[in-house]
Amino acid sequence: MSSFYTNVFVRGDKVYVRGYRDDKRFADVIDYKPYMFIPARRESRTEFRTLNGKPVEKLYFDSIRDAKDFVQRYEGVDNMEIFGLNNFAYLYIYDNYRGEIKYDPNRVNVISFDIETDSSGGFPDIEKADKEITAITVSRRGEKVVLGLKPYTPKESNITYIHCKDEYDLLEKFLRIWQSGRYLPDVITGWNIEFFDLPYIVNRITNVLGREQAKKLSPWGMLDERTIELRGRENKVYVPAGITVLDYLHLYKKFSFSNEESYKLDHIAEVVLGEKKVDYHSQGYTSLDDLYQRNPELFYDYNIQDVALIDRFEEKLGFIALVMAFAYDAKVNYIDTMTTVKPWDIIIHNYLLDRCIVIPQFKKGTFNGGLAGGHVKDPKIGMNHWVVSFDLNSLYPHLIMQYNISPETKVGREQYWPMLDSIVDGYAVIPNDGCSYAANGVKFSKDKQGFLPALMEKMYDDRNIFKKKMIEAKKKLQETDKASSEYRSLTNEVARYHNLQLAKKIQLNSAYGALANEYFRWFDFDMAEAITISGQLSIRWIEREMNSYLNRILKTKDVDRIIASDTDSLYVDMSDVVKLLDTKDINKIVNALDQFCENKIQRVINESYNNLSLYMNAYAQKMFMKRETIAEKGIWRGKKMYILNAWNIEGVQYKEPQLKIQGIEAVRSSTPKACRSNIKKALSIIMNSNEETLQQFIADFHNEFIQLPFEEVAFPRGVKGMDKYRDRHSVYIKGTPIHVKGALLYNDMIKKLSLESKYEMIGDGDKIKFAYLKVPNPLRDTVISVSDRLPAELNIDKYIDREMQFEKSFLDPIKSILEVIGWEVEKRSTLESFFG
Repeated sequence: MSSFYTNVFVRGDKVYVRGYRDDKRFADVIDYKPYMFIPARRESRTEFRTLNGKPVEKLYFDSIRDAKDFVQRYEGVDNMEIFGLNNFAYLYIYDNYRGEIKYDPNRVNVISFDIETDSSGGFPDIEKADKEITAITVSRRGEKVVLGLKPYTPKESNITYIHCKDEYDLLEKFLRIWQSGRYLPDVITGWNIEFFDLPYIVNRITNVLGREQAKKLSPWGMLDERTIELRGRENKVYVPAGITVLDYLHLYKKFSFSNEESYKLDHIAEVVLGEKKVDYHSQGYTSLDDLYQRNPELFYDYNIQDVALIDRFEEKLGFIALVMAFAYDAKVNYIDTMTTVKPWDIIIHNYLLDRCIVIPQFKKGTFNGGLAGGHVKDPKIGMNHWVVSFDLNSLYPHLIMQYNISPETKVGREQYWPMLDSIVDGYAVIPNDGCSYAANGVKFSKDKQGFLPALMEKMYDDRNIFKKKMIEAKKKLQETDKASSEYRSLTNEVARYHNLQLAKKIQLNSAYGALANEYFRWFDFDMAEAITISGQLSIRWIEREMNSYLNRILKTKDVDRIIASDTDSLYVDMSDVVKLLDTKDINKIVNALDQFCENKIQRVINESYNNLSLYMNAYAQKMFMKRETIAEKGIWRGKKMYILNAWNIEGVQYKEPQLKIQGIEAVRSSTPKACRSNIKKALSIIMNSNEETLQQFIADFHNEFIQLPFEEVAFPRGVKGMDKYRDRHSVYIKGTPIHVKGALLYNDMIKKLSLESKYEMIGDGDKIKFAYLKVPNPLRDTVISVSDRLPAELNIDKYIDREMQFEKSFLDPIKSILEVIGWEVEKRSTLESFFG
């Protein structure tokens, strides 16, 4: 019998479980009898042990309340240690879902929805829910039901429209659809639903139909309520018990690994899908309320499109599918994948209890601050030729494995420990007492592998297995008829293994974050520092060895060929090696460097790290470094700020060079939209053409830039501290940051012109865009910020200082790069050119 849960929680003495059993939905309420562990009596026979090997015995309780009372009664009592997991929902999952959970993501009911409200006379107050709901769209696997108060004709066959006689009727019908077997959600999603759509609809149903009706949003008839501080103010949010709220805005922020200039749905849709929301402004409508009154058809299209975009996000990005893979692997609820500490706490508990080892009770650790980070070398500023980069594979997880870093293997910390420089140079004497020494002097037993490194190793091996299976399925897919059932099965298999390997990767990478968190059960400052300082040792060790080898074969002395290094990456100047080649053909040079790295450098790396492992008496050699990029040119402007003109990346040879950019304005979300792509084009010219071509490109783009709309030339920023900088008399106080000043001026002008009902005020924590102004202007100041569009009523567009915007957003970044290579942004006049 196949079975998997979708939501598990405890209320009182009961465990409430929803899920699927033999492809049928179930909802069980269980009188769960939990257990804890206490030190064993002498005569007791038990298989359970603490991490330190002390015997403990299992103590069952008649109810969850009894277990909680027991823990509370003996908390802090001497000679009465209690062990085990007191998060009883997860203890229940452990007991009932042993081994791999065979879940079917296609069975899980994921519902996306979006609401629209009346906005005449101003925007709605979420807590008061003071405005009528005018439209709701609910989508299940692309099948949409739309409820509205005006006539509407659906444009697509997958849309069902329900014309409601009033809001009371609309909300009643919505609840019936929500509770139906077809639409009853396991997961609800949408864009910013956690802080708007869901709390608003709960509060509005409460106002119109009553609180008991609002509880029907939960399959258990329970609404969980909590207060979250966001943007400097408290926000009340609701979760219908038994349903997981996975706001796609939060999913995108966590799993896209990108920093966007704006997190409005319109912008993200353009980034992900290359399209935008329904643009009613360009069709002559001044506001959403204006659209609703004058063109209800387009208004409902707008509402439907917002939901359709979320469905398409999931089709392309698969973040909800990733959450499921992560949750079932860690055996937690879906929502816990959005955190770091809880999944790792449960992963470790389950791993240990499988081996009859029990966990201690949580005690908050002491974080003294000052935890060292990765090593970043001062780079060689300017143009570098023939740069080859090398990367350490999953550095922090492998350091845990290498030094056997784990709570039960930690022996102590050496009082007198050499400086890192002397260890890097190989002059330090490392004690040979049978222990593995991390670079900060913390030593770990080698008698047996600790549970943390064992877990890291298992996850790493599992990820490689899933990646191989994914690649095998992809290969079969290429040879399979697209119309066949086998093709659909293989497509699902590819998606499943992709999500499983990605979930393992995220888990591995988050392990250090948990270990360095004082609210983690296993937090230990010494161990967290052991990882980061040992990481510094690893990268600095290979810097020295790489230089030593290249100096030896090139017959030079003390030449530093390491252009830059950063935590787990090394960038090496191979130009002297290239000079030995009898060719100027780029492809031949790239192939020669590829072979040189594979046959010579790789051996040096492997031998070097073996020596490091022996030197530190490590538990195992786990430093694996591989060549990543071969670039014909590389420009460094500072730490973590470079451009590579790459011809080969991880063994893939390119016909045309690929730009790899780090820390330059072209990849920063704070750079105006119009400039990012053009900075990239300018960088490509710098790498592959000449100064004159670049100067002409800059002149042409300048002419284009000064004609662009405000939204494309303004600087994106996040606003913080508006209350701190606000002044009742002069709008803002002295020393206010420029973008915050612009936001305060905007809000002030909106109030003065009585436009609050049409344009939302900028709030603390909002993403905005700001631009400099020419003076004099209607604002009588030098800057304006807006949250989205520049209101025409402000009469400001013609005062935007586009020349200054061009200088600061495009020319200054380009100049900062050209300065290090000796180029100019425009041709300079000379006496010779003056006289012709």
